Amino acid sequence: MAAQNILIGKTINRSNLKSLLATGSLPENAGPITVRFEGNQQALLDRSRPIAANWAKMMDYLETSNRPVYVETDASTGIINKLYVPEAARVWQIDDDGSATVQVSFHTSSALYHLNRQHPQFQTMLDALRVALEKDANILVTATSPEFEIIDVRELPPSYGKEEPPTGPPSLAASPEDPTPAKPISPDRAMELFQLMVDENCTPCLSTDSCIPFKYPPDGCWIRAHLMCYLMVDKGETPEKIWSQGKLQAHSANVPNCLVSWAWHVAPTLLVEQKGAGPIKMVFDPSLCAAPVPVEEWIRLQTDPNATLRPSPWEWYNRFGGSATQQVANNDMERYRIYLDQMCSEYGPSPYQCLVA
Repeated sequence: MAAQNILIGKTINRSNLKSLLATGSLPENAGPITVRFEGNQQALLDRSRPIAANWAKMMDYLETSNRPVYVETDASTGIINKLYVPEAARVWQIDDDGSATVQVSFHTSSALYHLNRQHPQFQTMLDALRVALEKDANILVTATSPEFEIIDVRELPPSYGKEEPPTGPPSLAASPEDPTPAKPISPDRAMELFQLMVDENCTPCLSTDSCIPFKYPPDGCWIRAHLMCYLMVDKGETPEKIWSQGKLQAHSANVPNCLVSWAWHVAPTLLVEQKGAGPIKMVFDPSLCAAPVPVEEWIRLQTDPNATLRPSPWEWYNRFGGSATQQVANNDMERYRIYLDQMCSEYGPSPYQCLVA
């Protein structure tokens, strides 16, 4: 394998990279596109690779968001071979049972991450994560997608993102045990609203600026849930959210290995009338279910008998609180639309062939 260089930094390109890859923007025999980074560094994007358009779109998104990108380049040619997204992560739990990998979960991502003990920087990264956990401080973490193997951990740069995190309630743990329920809706209305959510689904490989990537279930559930709540509110309903946490796993034909792992998960709920009985909370989660389902069925699909549940008002944005406008949430969702298109570019569109017991 050819030697690789690692470059982590913010790009400073004069032109939108995605536009340079558009038909007619470059002559047919044009060479790689130069990607410029802060610190007078650069790398080359091979536009002949099928994934080049996804990488260009991701770098454009990160640049406009004032966030760094992680690339591995061929040491002799400077061509980008791998590209990942460093995250401003807040450590929630570190589970080191002595096995081949250490499991790490974050308040800032629902995915369950792992740190490979065979990685040459394993101990350095683990120590940095433990310090961040002890200090309850954000740290810059890069992981592969959609495997979520941690490959780089470092201090968060002083300038990251475009604005301070949105203000809101201080902690999910402080949320009411049982928020005041809204008026129940009929089963027909529930299916109508569910279909409204499904109609917003992204088309793999062809994601648009406002679609919701239900077919990328590995991460981003809190953003999907928030955008769904805005749609429900716009239709005159008052949803809530239900949060699960544990060592969650769910079968999904929308990922190549047919299984997603979460440290926590969230989706909207509404009270739905039941024939011959009182109304019950139903969960609206197109990433996991084909229709609204009772809370008990929703958590059963996540296959952790020890998982815990917590309701919250719909306005809560992520696990540790905060709020977000629809515009902010839609912008945050863009990264996961790009991930969906990247997965489609590498593996083809879902559904994938899965054998589910």
